[in-house]
This record gives sequence, structure tokens and C-alpha cells, in this order.
Amino acid sequence: MNPSTSGVVDPVAQEPSTSERLMARDAVPRSNTAAGQRILNGAPTAAPVFKTFADFLGAVALRKVPPVDMRPVVPGSVRADLDMVFQKGDNYELKLNLFTPKNSAKAIPLVVMIHGGCWIDGGRADYNYYGVKLAQLGYAAATIDYRLADQAPYPAAVDDSRNAIQWLKDNAKSYNIDTNRVALLGGSAGGHLVELIGYAANTPSKQYPNGPGPKVKAVVAFYGWSDLTDPAVRDPYWNEAFLGKKYADAPELYKEASPITHVSKQSPRPYSCRAPSTRLFR
Repeated sequence: MNPSTSGVVDPVAQEPSTSERLMARDAVPRSNTAAGQRILNGAPTAAPVFKTFADFLGAVALRKVPPVDMRPVVPGSVRADLDMVFQKGDNYELKLNLFTPKNSAKAIPLVVMIHGGCWIDGGRADYNYYGVKLAQLGYAAATIDYRLADQAPYPAAVDDSRNAIQWLKDNAKSYNIDTNRVALLGGSAGGHLVELIGYAANTPSKQYPNGPGPKVKAVVAFYGWSDLTDPAVRDPYWNEAFLGKKYADAPELYKEASPITHVSKQSPRPYSCRAPSTRLFR
């Protein structure tokens, strides 16, 4: 029987997600920088799947390229509390993994790690390896989930991450955590989120005279975008998926979602490591 006329719906065939639709729309051969163009010009013939570096990044974010297996072996000196639910909603629940050193004699500092993936993919397991390593060094280390752009656009990821931090503070006694020593660490989309949450935590606003909290002591961001209004970074499809609108249609939304907007004298001092094309704070 011809499958095209059988009337049976292919279970694999599904409507593309918002991020997949936007990626397909914007998949045009171009380089974001002159240096990148020189690299592309001198490179071997590109594979058909990845005509540009942006195509490759999109494929990684959507898990079309298998990631390296980062699952750690948890040593006997580390306690691993996995799959703890910190937030429930309609048809979803969010979890975190917490790694702590066993038999700590005093309350220990906490590092909350937020994964990347262009806000459209990734998960808490991406940082499990580092959670174990930090626990071996004497820290409590949590890896958290947040709703991705296809589930709920901005500010859902920000609110979810804040709720995870607050859950850890509320349950600090159960895990011997020092709530006065909390740091945030993230890469890419996670770098953006830790900067936004960390900078805004203590920054007064009309809605939050004392800052929205929860309060943190330090921010470590790897290649996160601090200014989503910058012409060099504002137009990729994943920004539109995350914010729900193009920059041209909502410049004030892009400004509000930019960590640089929320920097104040009360913000914790960050450590930011990023590419030269994005703004750097020290």
C-alpha cells in the first residue's frame, strides 16, 4: 500500500516548533563578522547540513547533533539529590539536581548553575558533571531546569530560575546551605539568565523597591549576551523565540530582557567570559 494514500498519519511527522520554524526561516548563508567570513572562505566545502555556523549552533541547540556524554560518576564523598521538584504548573513540573559534600561540619556556599541552549533546548543534566566537581571542592551545587521558549516565552525562564534559587534558600537547612553565600553560574542562554537575575536582584525599581530578589553574592557568566538590543546579536531567530517578538516590533522588551539594563551599584560583581563581539563587564 502506498503510504501517501493509506490515510495513516506518520507518527514521526509533527508540526514544527516555534524555534524550528524560525530557524528554517532565517537559515541563510551569512557570517556575523568579517573574521568569521574569512574563516568560511578558507574552509573546506561545507557539509550540506551546515551552510553557516549559525546552522550548526541551531542544530546543537535542538539536539540534532548528539552532545558529549557528560554523565558523571558520583564518588562516595558526594551526596546527590536528583530530580527534586521545585515548581509545578499546568502540564509541567520543573526539577533540580543538588550535589553536596558529605559530612560537612558547617553551612556551605551554594552555586546555582543554569544551562544554555539558546533558551530553546538543554536541561539540568548538562551541568551535572560540574555539580559533582564543585561538591568535591566543598560547595553545594545545583543544576536547574526552566521552561524553554517553545513552552513559555520570556519572562518564564527568568521567573522559573528565580523560583529555583528561592526553593534552595527555603530548604537550605535540609542541605546545610549558607543562604548568605549564593553564586550563579551559567553559559550561553544560562549566562544571560544568571546575569539578568543577579544584576536585577538588588536593583530597585518601581515594582520592586528593594529589587526582585532572590539575593545573590556573585555571578559567573560564560558567553552570555548582556545587551539584546546590540545590532550584532539582536536578530537571530532564537531571540525571537525567547521573547516572542522581533526586535523591530518590541525594542523596549529587548531592553527590559537585557542584563545591562539592570546593572546598579547594588549588583554583585560579575565574572564574565565571552567572545569579543559581545560586551564585557569586570
